[in-house]
Amino acid sequence: MKQLVILDPGLKELSGHHPASIEAIVNALDVSLDALNHPRISVYCHKEISTSYVEQKRQQGVEVNAHFSTEYYQYFYQSPTRQQLIHYTLNLASEYYQAILKAVENKDAGSTVIWCHTLGWQHAQALYLALSNAHQTVSTSKLRPYRVIVGLMYHPLSRLPKLEPEVITRKMHHELALKRLSSLSSVQLLAADFEIQDYYQRLLKRPIDIQPCLLLGQESKLQRQCWQHSKNQVLLFTGDAKPDKGFTQLPDLIRSVVPNCPEQQFIVQYTLTNQSSSLASIESQLKQLSNTYSNLTLVDRFLEHQELMTLFQTSETIVLNYDSETYQYQSSGVLWLAAFFDLKVITLTKNWLEREAKRLISEVTYCEKKTEIVTSITKKLSLYKNEKKFGNTGHYKKFLFAPLNSWLHSQFD
Repeated sequence: MKQLVILDPGLKELSGHHPASIEAIVNALDVSLDALNHPRISVYCHKEISTSYVEQKRQQGVEVNAHFSTEYYQYFYQSPTRQQLIHYTLNLASEYYQAILKAVENKDAGSTVIWCHTLGWQHAQALYLALSNAHQTVSTSKLRPYRVIVGLMYHPLSRLPKLEPEVITRKMHHELALKRLSSLSSVQLLAADFEIQDYYQRLLKRPIDIQPCLLLGQESKLQRQCWQHSKNQVLLFTGDAKPDKGFTQLPDLIRSVVPNCPEQQFIVQYTLTNQSSSLASIESQLKQLSNTYSNLTLVDRFLEHQELMTLFQTSETIVLNYDSETYQYQSSGVLWLAAFFDLKVITLTKNWLEREAKRLISEVTYCEKKTEIVTSITKKLSLYKNEKKFGNTGHYKKFLFAPLNSWLHSQFD
């Protein structure tokens, strides 16, 4: 039987794109309905994942192994010292190595594809060390061969340090890690978005394909044509309850917009895993506001795949208020879902999301003032009509929104 092995140390809790990606992959490869024709799915995630999640996936025909101890995002918001980087890399490399060997030692597995769909430079260094050692072990032990798909999710210019020497060091880390990893014959690099693809193609001097959007599952353009948007449903927020996604600004936004748009139904969906007092205060305000305004609905939990698809399918407009600095080069699956489902996008900041929206969406509105938001929603007056898109968007969209089902099957050909 074919085997798809997903190595995801970042899958630790039910929040964000890590569990949402697994939901979509399971949806695309519904093993429980067609186990003979679909590859077996094995997921290696963080040890702190809940036992209920492991059992839920087992019932769907997916094997979840609580394997990793390393904190995946430990140095995502800060730069490690040289000693810290060595320690972190070696620990993660050891865990990658053990997971790879366990996967290829499976006697029942046939063709094996290992997929690391979300990688930064620290993780790329660790994976290179793990694969280098695993290749030697596999060849000497006559274990089953495998190929590795690596999704490059983070742009080298994202979250750069303030000091120039640290910037140079960061770029050097990216270059060394990816050049080493790409030198392995079993590895195929894929870029998560247009700008990452452009950067790494120039850096590595080789073509790099686009990794399909991980959130769509088996959704297709043909299916999408049968869906109907609600003419008055507006998504004010969806996803992790984080300040840099605009969560802490939601109460003020709601007070300015919701009472002035009585014909619209507003949705705020969020997952709160950080129990800080500041975020708890915001959540308390949101609950009070939902009691005040009858046209405001709160959904305070993680959405299963089909629920997430329905949320976007039934919405007409989405408002994005992502931090300009944090998301200057950082991608967002929320924007991709908005583009796939043809939502009208209103952005309150200028960053990657605005640039990507111009590449993918026909109608994008940039609002500097809250009064402009109300005008845009109620009168459907675009302050920016996207007539000229950036880059080869037709080719880009084709790969980005490729049906995950057929794409995954093609990786075993």
